[in-house]
Amino acid sequence: VLRPGGGGETATADPSSSSAEGSPATTTAGFVDLFGDPFFYTRMMLYDEEDTKDSDYVAEFATRRLEVSRALRNAHQELLRAHPERRKRANVTHTILSIMKSFIGAAFLFLPSAFRDGGMLFSNVIMTLSLVINVIGIFRLVDITRIGRESYGDIAEDAMGWRGRALVNFSIWLSQIAFFAVFLIFAATNTADLLESVAGCSIRVYPSHVLFAMVPFQIALSCVRRIKHFGPVIALADLCVVAALVLIYGLVIGKIIKDGPAKVEAFNEKSYPLFLGAAAYAWEGVGMILPVRAAMQEHIKHKFKWLMALTLSVVCLIFLSYSSLSYLAYGAETKTVILSNLEEGVLGFTVQGMYVLSLIGSAPLVIFPALKVVDALMYPDPHAPPSRVRKWVKNFSRALQIFFVAVISVLCLEQLDNFIALIGSFAAVPVAYIYPPLFHLLLAPQASIGTKAVNVGIITLGLALMVFTAYSAIDEWHETETPRRCSN
Repeated sequence: VLRPGGGGETATADPSSSSAEGSPATTTAGFVDLFGDPFFYTRMMLYDEEDTKDSDYVAEFATRRLEVSRALRNAHQELLRAHPERRKRANVTHTILSIMKSFIGAAFLFLPSAFRDGGMLFSNVIMTLSLVINVIGIFRLVDITRIGRESYGDIAEDAMGWRGRALVNFSIWLSQIAFFAVFLIFAATNTADLLESVAGCSIRVYPSHVLFAMVPFQIALSCVRRIKHFGPVIALADLCVVAALVLIYGLVIGKIIKDGPAKVEAFNEKSYPLFLGAAAYAWEGVGMILPVRAAMQEHIKHKFKWLMALTLSVVCLIFLSYSSLSYLAYGAETKTVILSNLEEGVLGFTVQGMYVLSLIGSAPLVIFPALKVVDALMYPDPHAPPSRVRKWVKNFSRALQIFFVAVISVLCLEQLDNFIALIGSFAAVPVAYIYPPLFHLLLAPQASIGTKAVNVGIITLGLALMVFTAYSAIDEWHETETPRRCSN
């Protein structure tokens, strides 16, 4: 259950709720256990007191059921506090997989075109610097965690009071809403492109129509109260992403061998600001780091910093190699969504189809934390008796949010480069660049002068980056069409 005013995308799960249906291992049995980190899902607010099954009971019986469930949950927590060794926790492998899963997603679709916007040399240098800044920010957050202060929201509240928690909640809501919009746009444009290409460009499919057609499906999924029900879908999405990436690597390298490297620029002075916003967006998983650490086995938590730094370095190498090779293969012809560059044929269509499936399957997980933030604002008491009215009010609220995102997505459909840069500036930069060093300044007054100077420098850089990239994206906003295979 989301704690009242919970602190963020993945850091707002009440510890007591994770055991409402058993240990984390049992709540994510099946495909998720095979292909992903079960602890990641169990930390992401999986349990809702208003399970749809409750509506089948009379109010009195449902209330008694809640009381018994709460008593059992409290007893279980007391047992775990007395015997922490019995708590199922993530090992090193689970932790590495969780970190990688947090950062590998939709960014792969637009990073090649972002490298085109920034230029080969500039993009590689800035991407590496952004890795360093993100690692420093995460180190700062980890340094100020304490028992009872392990979530982003808890840290924010200790640093700035309720205003800090509200600020983080708003930033997380905005970032997840924006990321969900990008998922919808990618899914709609790639579906339209795939259908047109399979038909030999004999039909015209409008991405806006495809996007609105997905809205009822996404609204229905938003009414599901427990993410564990999406386990098989999420596992399939993860498999599709991995398979698609391997195939894209092969296709891009094959094109370079066959046709030779394309002409690339070292620095693109006309559109480099767009790359800055895209680079910030690429590290969208920063908000998931603290819950991953909280789910680790106690005796290995001291290893988290180097595990995280090493894993993010590997992720950065994947970003750099994949984007550089793609840009080197297509040069100035690199399209906004790299899948549209792939040659027509069974293999190209298969890759595109797998990525579409991964986007559709991952979308519920992306929007879920934002929906829970709004749920907690409307009904801050997580232990209130179940109510049919409250459940349908939440459903209506979720439907409104998804429809709102769909409208915004359609308006930004043909401005994907600028939209991503705008999201990176307003949604990703505060969470990754500004809040961690700011909270460290407020909660660690004993830190050295050098550490404080670095914190102030990163905050200043974050604020400047947010203003500059947002201004550049808005200034470059113009009527255009996202290029696809069948574009004239």
